Amino acid sequence: MTDGNGTGGGPLIEIAGIGKRFGDNVVLDGLDLEVGRGESLVLVGPSASGKTVLLKTIMGLMAPDSGSLRIDGHDTNGMGPGERQRTLPKMSMLFQYGALFDSLQVWENITFRLRREKRLSREELIAIAIDKLRHVGLPPDTAQLYPVELSGGMQKRVGIARAIADDPEILVLDEPTAGLDPIMTNAITKLILKEKTRLKATIVAVTSNMKGATDLADRIAMVFDGRVIWSGGAEEAMQSTEPHIDQFIHSRATGPIKMRLRDRLH
Repeated sequence: MTDGNGTGGGPLIEIAGIGKRFGDNVVLDGLDLEVGRGESLVLVGPSASGKTVLLKTIMGLMAPDSGSLRIDGHDTNGMGPGERQRTLPKMSMLFQYGALFDSLQVWENITFRLRREKRLSREELIAIAIDKLRHVGLPPDTAQLYPVELSGGMQKRVGIARAIADDPEILVLDEPTAGLDPIMTNAITKLILKEKTRLKATIVAVTSNMKGATDLADRIAMVFDGRVIWSGGAEEAMQSTEPHIDQFIHSRATGPIKMRLRDRLH
């Protein structure tokens, strides 16, 4: 991959002044952020701070109202799905709680996008699904099951298998360990890191689990009121005295986040 000048290096994702509102509700407010090639960036922050909307904007699922989003040097403003597919690095998203289709078997879930974009036989698609299941530590016969027949941890693994089905260069993860116990959280985090290394992928993730965030992240960025207000390494985050991130990381009952929420109620 190259940067906008074709010289290589530089950030893979460049976000400058992104704004997004729904009616009177400002969700992203001139947000600036860069993500390096091969970096694992984890976004943290209180609910309704704009994190998931930012992920969907990066994926092209939502269009920003203002600002610019460049991926691999390409300005994505106004790009349609076809142009994004031809021009940008491959991107896949792991949705919160997996978002599997209940009416489809596991192999159909994993190869959902491939079935739409490529002319492959049923046998070829099942073979791809089984290979991806192997990568996430599930046996081949899982391919023939339905999501309702899977445990929460297995559903999360299937969600990861779907996200890596076409070997993406950018993995976007929305709460990848939501609803999992601590043991399964550690297992899923290690699995994601293993796949990141195998694919040489860049990760942009949102999580509310600070243990998972510090294990997964090369860098942590805190989003508050639609802006990135702090960014640094995982160790820096744990030791930071910046009031917002200190309160969030240490689950303090008092601080600027709670005060700001309380102010909005009055």
